[in-house]
Amino acid sequence: MTLDPTDRALLRGWLQGLPWLVLSDVYQPDQLPSATKAHTEALVETLVARARRAGRDDLAARLAGGPLVSERWQTQADAAIDAILELPEPRPAPSDPVGRWFPGRIEAPLARAGIATLADIAQAAELADWWRAIPRIGEDGAETLRQFFARSPELGPLPEIVVEPPPAPERPPRTDVAPLEYFRAPELLSGRDRTNRQPPERQRIQADTDAEAVGCWLAQWPEDSATRRAYRKEAERFLLWSLLERGKPLSGLGVDDAIAYRQFVRDPQPRERWVGPLAARRAPGWKPFQDGLSERSAQFAETVLRSLCQWLVEVGYLAWSPFGGLRRARRSEEGMAVGRALSEREWRWVMDYCAGKLAEPGADTAYYRHARFALRFGYATGLRISNLAAATLGDLERREGRDGAKWWLHCRVKGDKPHRVPVTALLGELREYLGFRGYDAPLEALDPDIPLIGKRRRTRTGRKTYREVAYSPAGLHDLFRSLFGEAGAALEPVDPVAAARLRASTAHVLRHTHATHALERGVPITVAQRNLGHASLAVTSRYLTVDDDRHHEEIGKLLDPGAEPA
Repeated sequence: MTLDPTDRALLRGWLQGLPWLVLSDVYQPDQLPSATKAHTEALVETLVARARRAGRDDLAARLAGGPLVSERWQTQADAAIDAILELPEPRPAPSDPVGRWFPGRIEAPLARAGIATLADIAQAAELADWWRAIPRIGEDGAETLRQFFARSPELGPLPEIVVEPPPAPERPPRTDVAPLEYFRAPELLSGRDRTNRQPPERQRIQADTDAEAVGCWLAQWPEDSATRRAYRKEAERFLLWSLLERGKPLSGLGVDDAIAYRQFVRDPQPRERWVGPLAARRAPGWKPFQDGLSERSAQFAETVLRSLCQWLVEVGYLAWSPFGGLRRARRSEEGMAVGRALSEREWRWVMDYCAGKLAEPGADTAYYRHARFALRFGYATGLRISNLAAATLGDLERREGRDGAKWWLHCRVKGDKPHRVPVTALLGELREYLGFRGYDAPLEALDPDIPLIGKRRRTRTGRKTYREVAYSPAGLHDLFRSLFGEAGAALEPVDPVAAARLRASTAHVLRHTHATHALERGVPITVAQRNLGHASLAVTSRYLTVDDDRHHEEIGKLLDPGAEPA
């Protein structure tokens, strides 16, 4: 491996702890300081990876934590760079672990799919469109793997990545559990027998079978919306269960079937048929459930299915709803939204943990920078994860207010309704975060398509060229879950109960935390309702509560002599 003299001198300046402004002026005068920083970090990352692949973790360790203000460390690290440059070019072996050659964004989805070594990748690639069966590896990740294998004669090539939509697979037998698009119900169970159907002349949708009727209902929401995906999942589970477990079409179900389904979703049996790990819809091992549903999730499923069946009655497809004669389950305390909000102490712990990792030598600075801003963005706005992922600079609007300029973020929320939230208080952090990503111009001068939460991704044209991409909702979900898990593990020795809550937290916890903290700090409920986009004050009022400690403390004042009236 060789470095050009400018890059070698740049690394020496970095080792000495020179400011990025100085390094940029001296070694890359045509670049912004943020670009010089990104370039330097990429050089160090490449050197560290080379050392580890050659089995020289000792050399990698001398660079991974820098720079430090220590002449001894600078001397050792400078010598380590020279030693790494002299190492023979490491060559991959089939038995090498994936993490030795690929970053976490590629290693993690492969590990979840049971792929641990380079040989496992080659074996998986023997199947047609192999990468589509690995959730969240993506086209870019698969192409990175293919190019790596193409450069490594020891491993052999991987097949080309086909990005065109694949041909529809053969329909599985009707006894198999499969996504609805790959499932064909037997004719007797299709719903054409009109067991619980209204007369044809009263039907107001173009649907001849139950599956077609469910499709008409789902068509009310945009195809790529989170709402449609959530509703499709519940309708799909219900329709498959009616066919495979009850032996009836959806339009033949009665109240007794609805009661049985209530129990089924909490404990899907037989588990080998219905339960399995998360997998792509096209994967052979796809299952409708990852486990039995919690009380809250079961109540949500029933709400969705009540809505579906009532709609089918209203449009003249069903004669009556199987849920119509079923008493609604009592809403449990577990299902209350406020129960999923972080306390003030838990929220401060998460943010302090993130700040501590940013100051820790050797930490993944980019990861924690992205995580910190994403957390602050979600907490400050209360937006859903889909809105956080979709937000761009073009969605920002500057308006003059009574006491100066106000900044708003525009988006579309449930029901495709226009919505806006104030972001003036977040503006300083946004500018700092954009600067970290290399955007130092005023907001008005930047490309409006730049995502508010974005990351660099290497292009296929070269190892030192990058493009900016937005986090997907799934990517943000993984980012938040990972950080909450880390923060929870760090809190475990101090507060095991709070640690367990953090480890169980998801991205949507930020929205509940935003609402609960806003009302606790005296924000008027009508303002909170507007910011959250709730259609009813009754929904927002669920957050008007107190935690158990405060409840205990306030009621305890009844027996406090000092609190009694004179």
